[in-house]
Amino acid sequence: MPLMPAWPAPDHPSWQNERDYSIPLAQILPQAFALLATNLRENYNRAATLVLPFVPKTVSAPQRLRVCYVIASYLASDDDYREALIWLDEALELAYLLEDADAVLDHIIMRSGLNRALMRTGEAASDLYSGLTLLDQRAQGAPPQTDLKLHFTAQLAGFEYYLGRYEVAERLLDDARMLTHEVPAALLDAATVEWIQTHLHRLRGRPEEAMRTSLAAATVFTESGSAISAARAQALVADSVMDYIPAFQADADRGAILKLAWPHLSMATSLAREAHDPIGRLMTQLTRIRYGRLRQSSENRIAMIENVIRKARKLGDTAVVAEAFTSLGDELLASGEMNSARNLYQQVLAMLDGGDFPAVGLRARRALLNGR
Repeated sequence: MPLMPAWPAPDHPSWQNERDYSIPLAQILPQAFALLATNLRENYNRAATLVLPFVPKTVSAPQRLRVCYVIASYLASDDDYREALIWLDEALELAYLLEDADAVLDHIIMRSGLNRALMRTGEAASDLYSGLTLLDQRAQGAPPQTDLKLHFTAQLAGFEYYLGRYEVAERLLDDARMLTHEVPAALLDAATVEWIQTHLHRLRGRPEEAMRTSLAAATVFTESGSAISAARAQALVADSVMDYIPAFQADADRGAILKLAWPHLSMATSLAREAHDPIGRLMTQLTRIRYGRLRQSSENRIAMIENVIRKARKLGDTAVVAEAFTSLGDELLASGEMNSARNLYQQVLAMLDGGDFPAVGLRARRALLNGR
């Protein structure tokens, strides 16, 4: 659900002199915003119901801005991101027209989140770059909002990573680390930095560093009580630990590494279930399937992967579908079916070609380059 904006005033005396100012709407908006403040899904619906009768009516621009925001918030809470973007774009246009910098910033943040949910990583990044520009412009005549700048920078590092612009992501991570010294209380953003750094470490074949940064991120996310982030972070720790496996030949050493991975995998499974996060559960299942393959356990992993693919397709998450196809390729490769595995890896790259998250295809690309 979207966060409440930094401009929570549903009404202002200065609007009352405007020709199109609506007194009935002025009485409704405080109720709608109070409902949004509860952050309960059913209250988002109630808030939208209150303002919907005013959609066809002529009201003042600041009031129309808030009506659009309420409706966009409800639609976003109902996972109707595309429709929410239509209302949010109208609200953002009004915010620029009114030169309401706080409203512009809040709507940019919300639009970035919606674009991210729709897997439009490039557009989500563009929104945050606009936000950083706005923050820099405001800093000339206002106190610097270092905490928000840190949040934008950390999020952008992640977007740039998934877009395959790894050097840009690294530079943004460096910038974010500098900002964390100024905002020591921003633990979640600092954890995000470690999360993205883990992906870069894994990209560069540095399992020891990846274990360290993934564990740092997972500790913060787990202690924060954010079950969704904690589940995915714990699964990342397990994957980072399992990256160590190829370095060991002895079964005893490989078994010891798997024992290190298991508590994090088990915790990730529990947290994903607790969070009611279907995508997180599928991602954790893929990590669990990898664990079973490395442990050489007797289970029908191909059927398990095919089940993940079906569910991911139903949810419309191409990234998880691509991850699952890669996992299926790894499973076939482990069974000695090299040609079938190569075909699957090539399908993964074709699936991601021209999309907004080419980094998801790194494992498949690496497998093909290694001559598997």
